[in-house]
Amino acid sequence: MIYRIYDTAIVGAGASGLMAACFACEGGLKTVLIDKNHKVGRKILSTGAGKCNLSNENISVDDYLCAEKDRLRELLSIVKKDDILNFFSEDLGMMLLRENDGKIYPFSKKSETPIFAFEKYLKKHSVEIFTLLKVSSIINKNDLFEIELNQCLAPGEKETKLQKTFTILARKVILACGGPSYPRIGGSQDGFALAKSFGHSIRNIKPILTPFNVKMPNLSLLDGLRLTASAFYKQKKIEGEILFSSSTISGPLALDLSFFCAGEYIDEISIDLIPEIEKEKIINFFKNKHGSYFDVLSASLDKKLSKFILDLTGINPQSEKKDEGIHKFVEKLKNLKFKGLSPCGFDAAMAKTGGVPLSELDNNFMSLKKKNLFLTGEMIDCGGRSGGYNLHFAWISGILAGKKAAKT
Repeated sequence: MIYRIYDTAIVGAGASGLMAACFACEGGLKTVLIDKNHKVGRKILSTGAGKCNLSNENISVDDYLCAEKDRLRELLSIVKKDDILNFFSEDLGMMLLRENDGKIYPFSKKSETPIFAFEKYLKKHSVEIFTLLKVSSIINKNDLFEIELNQCLAPGEKETKLQKTFTILARKVILACGGPSYPRIGGSQDGFALAKSFGHSIRNIKPILTPFNVKMPNLSLLDGLRLTASAFYKQKKIEGEILFSSSTISGPLALDLSFFCAGEYIDEISIDLIPEIEKEKIINFFKNKHGSYFDVLSASLDKKLSKFILDLTGINPQSEKKDEGIHKFVEKLKNLKFKGLSPCGFDAAMAKTGGVPLSELDNNFMSLKKKNLFLTGEMIDCGGRSGGYNLHFAWISGILAGKKAAKT
């Protein structure tokens, strides 16, 4: 049964889908936003540790993994950062907070704030929102897209035999289906199957912005420890907080590392666990201290860290401190080798690399394979660093696709 005909149907109510809906409804065009979750913006709720890192003051093509950097540079220049921020403040009525490290948040530092603002704007402009509906297929017939929708279960709802299926028609379709990160809240590769059905190719999809499983050394003594460190990977210095579990490293340093290694396995990496102080200064500080190694070191360092490094160097923690032992300890502290680093999968990943090539889209993110079909956000072969970069790209792609859909 044909339910209704729309000017634009947007599949996916994540960041790029919400933004596309805001611009596609211009001029009173009939727009529908479809999502398989029970509420819109589910992934946005998880961004920036729940604070929603909207963008960054320092946007550069170097902050993205993309096979077509020149093309990406062109797209990033079309929509200015300040235009996006002005839309948030002027149109959505949301006050922003700019931090010293360049990150930009809602003033509330709560991810619910932008979702509320988007919903209010879309309601004002009569955008219909369908939730708990999954798009199973899209077929183009006589210049209309025939979209088949299957009803999804609400959280806690038991499956019944009467799952509804119905069809809507749309003159334009924006695929904003997201990617496979956060599968617990709806992340999947379903959108790529829809893109393939219209002839699009998909570059290899890998998880990025993810913790690492570490083969060596055994990290159990560090479980729960959080500290600032520096890592050195292919001549690049990566700094940030690192969080240890019994077998993994996570935190901002690990996320950046997974970006720079493009989601690949790392054989070995060197980590400085106390980058704030030079090696010789640390050695000189401990030289004149007396007592057991553990007592001397734990007066300044976390006890877990002291035990861990002493264990690696083979020094008895209760033996009397000696200068040669301090040299060994500090050398290991400043140049610790981690071996066999495997990026965790999409269950733990915040983003991905790979997807539909930019070369298969025009500058409005319209498909070059099928007129009036658009692809945005995580559908595209573009994965950004942690720090607001992925949301920034989502906003740009949503704006350009939505604007073009409203005009064609």
